[in-house]
Amino acid sequence: MMISRITASVFRSLSKDIFEALSGIGVTMLTSFAARSPVVEKSGFWGGTKIVDDPIDTFSFLVPSDVTDKVVSLLVTLGRLDLPGRGSVFAIDVELPHPDNANHVNQVLVDGLETVHLSNDVTGICCIVQRGQGTRVARVALDIGAGVPSVTHGVGLGVRDKMGLLRIAIPADKELIWTAVASTDAEILFDGMIDAGQLDQPGKGFIYMYPLSAAHLNMDVTRGMLHSAASTEQIVVAIDGILGSINWRQRYTGDRKKNLTYLTDLVDFSLICNESSGDELVAAAMAAGAAGASIVKMKQLNFTDSTEVSPEAKSTAREACYMIVARSAVPDILDALQRVGCFEEEKDGLVITSNTDKACTYLPPMAE
Repeated sequence: MMISRITASVFRSLSKDIFEALSGIGVTMLTSFAARSPVVEKSGFWGGTKIVDDPIDTFSFLVPSDVTDKVVSLLVTLGRLDLPGRGSVFAIDVELPHPDNANHVNQVLVDGLETVHLSNDVTGICCIVQRGQGTRVARVALDIGAGVPSVTHGVGLGVRDKMGLLRIAIPADKELIWTAVASTDAEILFDGMIDAGQLDQPGKGFIYMYPLSAAHLNMDVTRGMLHSAASTEQIVVAIDGILGSINWRQRYTGDRKKNLTYLTDLVDFSLICNESSGDELVAAAMAAGAAGASIVKMKQLNFTDSTEVSPEAKSTAREACYMIVARSAVPDILDALQRVGCFEEEKDGLVITSNTDKACTYLPPMAE
């Protein structure tokens, strides 16, 4: 069975209605964490700008791939995400390499649901930087009009321990920036975020990109008083619908100034486990070949099987451990996790893998 992971970042005020609608179509399990959404606000008579943050909820859940477009369309319709500024949603094709995790796939009923226009030629980018640097890196997406990113806090494990004396200058606290962008803009945004975060320097961070199967992007990158009937972002969204794609937005990227080395043939290896299990499981994964991980605190909502409008939900504290690993290392990492009880009830581990296009970080010079 092909599986999709659907991820949405929406205004916090929309979350309750969306959760209830998802429960109504049969979603019984999803994960959620708090994040912020930076946008550029025009301020004052003189036209200055500043970055302001909107509080948002980011949540993810698994469904069979053949219902992805209808479920994403439900989120767009219910949350009125067609109005720029309310949120974004995207889907990615994933695999569950451990058979015990099949029960995490939500079997939903989509009969009667309409499908809205979605973007298919879209790329996701995740950037991990030191805490306090997230806004600088996120602003690159805003400045080129690529879309509104989401930012959350995490803790880095592994890489600092390999930096020798330099590790004392590298904080463990991290910020993770997620954004989805038209594939035609992915390269310029990727390299721009590398420059903004100095990710080709020791201990600065890590960035990777990955293909998305469907998305609805939040294009409301600026906020301020309108001097026309529609904002630029609303016009962009309207043209997307008329032309049926976002490829028309392609822009000249210019000549690249740096000879960056990109990492390829990697896998996005996400491990979700019960709270306080992450450190032990990441240590096992690192011993088997993972370079490090970023851990984000989240909660898992387990809805009842009822389709009532106001479902009861149990909340479980969870940790998401994000790792980018060599494709060849995946079997060994899974075996190592199995040996330390990752998939047993105490830790309740869920492993989700997906393809990455490329990644970039500091690479020490090869020894002669």
